[in-house]
Amino acid sequence: MAYQPSPGGQPVMQGRNDEDLAQTIRDLYGLSREVNNANVEVLVFRGVVTLKGLVATSEAKQAAERLARGVPGVASVINEITLAASR
Repeated sequence: MAYQPSPGGQPVMQGRNDEDLAQTIRDLYGLSREVNNANVEVLVFRGVVTLKGLVATSEAKQAAERLARGVPGVASVINEITLAASR
């Protein structure tokens, strides 16, 4: 299933449950070569996604944010992921 970013950053689908959004994002991460098996925690509150955890590359950090933003119903993404080398 492919997700497209919502136009203008506005949610495409209203009323999606926060846990449903979080699970959809986790499922996408499981399918992604860049994010798969990364230690990324996905928290959602009222459509605002917060990403936390540790990844090996800046590409993985960017991919995690890009994938989350592309899920319909996501209002915004706060990316608090850190790079393993920067710890």
